[in-house]
Amino acid sequence: MASALARAWKAAVTLLAASSTSKNSPFTSTTPYEEATTGGGSPLQPVVEVLPPPYRNVQGPPCVQPLGTHVFAHSYGVPFVATVPPSSCADEFSVLYLRWEATAPRGVQFDRIASVWVNGFELLRTSTAEPSLSAGVRWAVVKDVSPYYDAVKRGGDVVVSLDNVIEGRYNSSFTVTLTAEYFRPTDLDARRYRPDAIVRVSKPSTRGVGWFHVKPATSAQGANSALVSVPRNTEELYLELFLSHHECDEFWYANPPSDYAASVQACGNGPFREVQVLVDGELVGVVWPFPLIFTGGLNPYMWRDIVAVGAFEAPTYVLNLTPFLHKFVDGAAHNVTFFVDHGLDVWPIDGNLLVYQDKAGEQTRATLLERELAPHVEPVETSRSVVGVDANFSFAATRELRVKSRVTTSRGARIYELAQRFTFSNVQNYTQNTEVGVFAVDTRVKTSIKVTPERSGNGNGQGQGQGQGQGQGQGQARPISVVTEEAYPLSGRTFFKQLTNSTFRLEAAIAQGFRRTQVATALLNPRALRWGYRSFDVLMAREARGEMMSGVGGNGSSVATLRERLGRDGLCYSHDASVDQGAYTKNEIGAICPP
Repeated sequence: MASALARAWKAAVTLLAASSTSKNSPFTSTTPYEEATTGGGSPLQPVVEVLPPPYRNVQGPPCVQPLGTHVFAHSYGVPFVATVPPSSCADEFSVLYLRWEATAPRGVQFDRIASVWVNGFELLRTSTAEPSLSAGVRWAVVKDVSPYYDAVKRGGDVVVSLDNVIEGRYNSSFTVTLTAEYFRPTDLDARRYRPDAIVRVSKPSTRGVGWFHVKPATSAQGANSALVSVPRNTEELYLELFLSHHECDEFWYANPPSDYAASVQACGNGPFREVQVLVDGELVGVVWPFPLIFTGGLNPYMWRDIVAVGAFEAPTYVLNLTPFLHKFVDGAAHNVTFFVDHGLDVWPIDGNLLVYQDKAGEQTRATLLERELAPHVEPVETSRSVVGVDANFSFAATRELRVKSRVTTSRGARIYELAQRFTFSNVQNYTQNTEVGVFAVDTRVKTSIKVTPERSGNGNGQGQGQGQGQGQGQGQARPISVVTEEAYPLSGRTFFKQLTNSTFRLEAAIAQGFRRTQVATALLNPRALRWGYRSFDVLMAREARGEMMSGVGGNGSSVATLRERLGRDGLCYSHDASVDQGAYTKNEIGAICPP
């Protein structure tokens, strides 16, 4: 009875992830395709993620730098490592895109997590499509990595991690071709936003996998840290964070409380996770993560043509650490640590510090003025009902943080104010002896950054502003304001029916959303903030359904919606696509704005 409940639970809440670190299931999700039929279908079926269009701010053909081609077969724990020469592309080709092209022949294989590093800097977190017995797959990812232009152009070490296993029924390999594409920009100002230096927050070797395996055991050992130092004249500092979630945390948003999970032999610890960044043991930033769904997640037939948001290009998170410059600009090395609060299993995490320097100054002075940042958030279980193994749970969590500091450079003093508000809600419902599972999770984050140049006469002999976004005439400072809002709604329903000891039926439906809106105001000077904040609004949504019968096969359908606006009143781009049982019923590109 207990083992049958465990199988039902794992399907009903989509916890078909590997529960160990065995080579048969590293960083994977559900059981891969195993249709009974082998005929028909294209030799290589295209699979896409509906994203905003690449190749922006470019003109003319690219100057191409090959970074390597590799077949990932018996590659578990053996990344592809190559050394490439410096690029011969002229400096005028200053916009850089990373292009990933991959294929897998027909067969059986899990989805696999993968990453790309150049000279130790992670550039892409991705995962693979799943082939089937009737068709192989091909897909591509194109990502603007212009902030890492200098790190790539100089040549050096290229590492691609894609842990794959060819063993028994798992017989498909992945062939990956990686290319750097350099373009001439249409906007020459764009190169101004390139950082002056980049500092890795990752494992020390540039010829190995860079991420830390963040989980309770490694956190207890202090293994998820790197010593870093930045120049004394740093004037702005940002951390780009790369992460994903796996094994018993692959579906963390559907994890029930541990006491209930133990009764049905499932992954527990509840549905709330917070990724934390600490400097010398002090919290400086948090991320409430977007829930990724890989191509085997929930039901693989849902993702055969159009994958979930983030499956091919996982979102990264840029934390503005300028308000914490007082912890960095003393010339010493500092310990940066990653931690997943309430985490149960492995989160591969690393990051890159993007450093902007005051070229006319030798020493930045930074002072913390105010700080409200609690070290820990405890989610609240707002309701619970358990009858046998049927259950209802709901959870909620909130966080607010506020940091204020003064940063003084050769151009004067600025007051940085960072404020964030996080909200999280989660509902889970399990009925019919856990054959039916329903969940809904909603995460929202609002981040406000205000930068005010201090006027002269403030008592420190500094703070002239010198055109850094201030008004004319009386020299009155105009604050710079950047407000970013994020929303990550996700809901789903699964039905699992054990038919015999070796066969089952699995149905799943999902609705997934990703929205980021940013409004930047009073950026009168192109270099007012070196990071180059801009106004935009992007909305990506997926609705998908799938059903499968073990040993027989299945089918699925999906709808993808994309809406994007660049600038506060800029041009809009839209893409609507839908697939039913392997055939596109709609694929339209237009100019519909986000609602």
